[in-house]
Amino acid sequence: MSNFKIKSMKTASVFTGRCKMYRILLALALLLILQNLKIVGAVWRYGFIVEDERLVSINKVVILSHSNEQGGPVIAGWSVPPGCTVQGDPTKVPLLTCASEGYHRVAPLFKEEGYQEEERYIYVSKSYFTFAWYAVIPFNGFLEGGRKILRMWLIDPEQAEFSEIVKGSNYPSQHSYYLSINFHNLGQFPIVTLPDSTQKIYGHFTGYGYWEAIIEWNQPYVTVDISGQLISFQHRFVLDSLHSFYWEPYETFAFTSMPVPIKLAQGLMPVLNQDPCTPHRAVFLTQLAMTLTIDSFKDPRMVYVVPHGYISVPPWGFLEVSDAILLDDGIIFLMYDMLLWRSHRDKVLQIRPEIFFTGVRGMVQRTTCLADHPSQEGVDYGKVLVWTDDTVYIGGSRFTSPHSDGKYFKRLARSRMGGSFRTVAFGSDPNKIAILIMDSYYMVYLYMFNLKTLEFTPKHLLSKIAPDQILRGHIRMRFYESSKESFLMWNETMMWYSFRDDSISGTLSLPGFRDLSTAAGRSWIHEVVIDQNWNLLVKMSNNVVFFCKYGVTKLVRLARWILPSSPASLYSNANKLSFVVSHQDRPVKAYYYPLHLETLSAMFGGDYSCAYVTFKHNMKKYYYLDKGQENAFWAQLVYFEWKGVTIQVLRSNKALLDFDLSRDFELVHQVFTMNMTIKATQKKDFTSEPNYDLEMSLSQGIVRVEVMPNLIGNKCELPRNRVSYFSVGCPPNRHLRVTKHMTRSILQLDTYQFGYSLRPWGVKCEKKTFHNFTIPGSVLRTPQADDVAGCLRDAQTWDSILKTTRYPVEQAWGPGIYKSCFVLDDATLGDMNRPYEIMNRSFSNSLTFSKEDSAHYIFTARIVDPNYSFCDLRATFAVQTFGISKPKYEYLILYVTLSFTFICLSILGYAYFKYVQIFRDLQEKKKHS
Repeated sequence: MSNFKIKSMKTASVFTGRCKMYRILLALALLLILQNLKIVGAVWRYGFIVEDERLVSINKVVILSHSNEQGGPVIAGWSVPPGCTVQGDPTKVPLLTCASEGYHRVAPLFKEEGYQEEERYIYVSKSYFTFAWYAVIPFNGFLEGGRKILRMWLIDPEQAEFSEIVKGSNYPSQHSYYLSINFHNLGQFPIVTLPDSTQKIYGHFTGYGYWEAIIEWNQPYVTVDISGQLISFQHRFVLDSLHSFYWEPYETFAFTSMPVPIKLAQGLMPVLNQDPCTPHRAVFLTQLAMTLTIDSFKDPRMVYVVPHGYISVPPWGFLEVSDAILLDDGIIFLMYDMLLWRSHRDKVLQIRPEIFFTGVRGMVQRTTCLADHPSQEGVDYGKVLVWTDDTVYIGGSRFTSPHSDGKYFKRLARSRMGGSFRTVAFGSDPNKIAILIMDSYYMVYLYMFNLKTLEFTPKHLLSKIAPDQILRGHIRMRFYESSKESFLMWNETMMWYSFRDDSISGTLSLPGFRDLSTAAGRSWIHEVVIDQNWNLLVKMSNNVVFFCKYGVTKLVRLARWILPSSPASLYSNANKLSFVVSHQDRPVKAYYYPLHLETLSAMFGGDYSCAYVTFKHNMKKYYYLDKGQENAFWAQLVYFEWKGVTIQVLRSNKALLDFDLSRDFELVHQVFTMNMTIKATQKKDFTSEPNYDLEMSLSQGIVRVEVMPNLIGNKCELPRNRVSYFSVGCPPNRHLRVTKHMTRSILQLDTYQFGYSLRPWGVKCEKKTFHNFTIPGSVLRTPQADDVAGCLRDAQTWDSILKTTRYPVEQAWGPGIYKSCFVLDDATLGDMNRPYEIMNRSFSNSLTFSKEDSAHYIFTARIVDPNYSFCDLRATFAVQTFGISKPKYEYLILYVTLSFTFICLSILGYAYFKYVQIFRDLQEKKKHS
């Protein structure tokens, strides 16, 4: 056995020695090759007629371009495979077309020998989607009330006019006119969907070669999704697409004094900060100038300021800043270690008391949009974080909406035990921020600070990293939008990852290289971008870009898109398209970056795959769940047999919601289809809770739900809406409504909330108006007499409640003190002769009013069922009755009538007897005469 070990050790040592020898020989060979091969500062790119890489298909045009630094090589032609042709002058705008599907190797050729550039493998698909929607809001399309006319027609990119390509046409060209009419005759029409809406707006054909739709939108920007029908014309279909429109005016303020330009301080890399909720608005800082865009860099403008107060202009005529963040009403600048403010209104750069403090070490802004995020009481999500050595501050999206103390920034946390803050970032949970602290012994610690509870929680990623590796230059962090805390942390040379609350962590690297700096030719990390398709892009200072998908730990190096010396940054617009913004040329230019094709080219020939074919779900961004409610959605995964892939449901705050998962499978030709149905419900029973208010508080909150496959690769596609937020609590706009529905003088109540199902609930009447109506025994049910529901305990009454409560009458009877009649407090029965003074939806109990009185009654109805809603549902209403009222002196008329009758009869009787007497007297006189 010992001889075997000795032989194995000798064999291993010989193998190790040979490997080292082969590495040395390979390095020498590479050195000899590089001595004869010159790599210069030159790049080549490609583009399309319409900025959409999905339209790249067989025989469609791909526009090639080449740029180099001064003194670079002269291009002679292009190397393309058989089946592809390049037309046009190779030094100007050559056009590439390929007649077959697949990957095609393309590279430039130079007149000088020894020059070579990176080759690309452009993937050409066999897609039948070759037509695109064109959309515009014409000059006369702005109507009253925020309504706008959206005009749409169809274009063939290779036949469209230039005005249609640059989106400057209000009417279709002749070719687009006939194309739209032909599709209309076949039954085509556009369907417009507004942001974060499920409402569909259908376009109507006008007969002038275009469709029109009326959209209602009051914001100065909108991004709409235009889709059509699966109808083909000449075996070709129309591609669905996103379209953005901006009608926010640029700054036109007339400066009262000489304006001064803003530039980035020397020695800093370019800075691009965009608003996460309005990605078409961004600022871009370089050493050449600072530019502002409100239309996704279609027409960027330079930023000027008017210095005020103690701010003086240097002799060189411009001001230098190290960072800038764009707010809704202005820009915050970081100059040296203090903050300055410039309003969009007057362009004055000044020191404001709302942000006046020195010693600022940095500032960051939130990278995810929380405009529609459910709000929580006592939580200020904020948009901007600023930190000094010992304090962290948070600010909102508007400078002119300060806190109650008049300050824009609110102090969040202070350093303890003499530690200093190195960097901060917004967390995956909107309620949390991450703080990196270094103590006096140069030990680094990472904490999560909760904005709601104001508590610190340690993170354990740094315990796996040597301190000397972390403290290499400026440290930064970026958190993913995730159900668990998932983030990236990097310095100038290395990057680390932590997924799902530190359950998966390590170093993000390129295979075969020690760190990213070495992989990029001794460059350093410039910026890290996570786009809306969950692609991670790491840009280096020499404009080398690395790529990987969310959850993947191995990077892929992409071909260079911009010159190494050009100041550039990565940018993603509102249409979810990627760009490289560069200030190499004046003005600032945004180069369309076909990221999907670039990643396919970089991974061609490598060991890259995806464990599944497709994955999709129908989850929305936000859900609102009340007590007892349920939301259901589905997810579908298609994969090949024996891949070991499944759907996982990750969530935070598991105690707030119950999830029921059901799966069914379908197998066709070794291809599995997994369909998962997910039901989220709130099932907690509050009837037996001793402290109702406390349990109500603990049972509300936000649950982040993430549905994704368990195996993800760099070639996989993930849904854009990957994380959903379930707000457990009182839904917005839910209220109690009193319906005007009377049946036999019985008052009926109902609730109203967008089709929510109703359960039994109780209604109370105000004590102050209790005496204004009658409660006969036949109306209010007595348990002992007629209890078909089967109650076990005596009914609650106003008298019993008011004796034991400390709340006023308006708050006395509520869900917190409600006792169900079906549950006994002890084994003994109560007084079962008490009538019920609450009503349920069966309407067995009701209120009746006098049929004789006409009066006004004021009621306050309140739902007292503790398992019905988190909302305090109540409504105050009035009832007016019209009865057959008795007059106040109802017998006076009778008395008067009887008296009048008696008098009349008396007069008549007296007159009769008087007449008879006179008549008799006359008769006597006649006899005597």
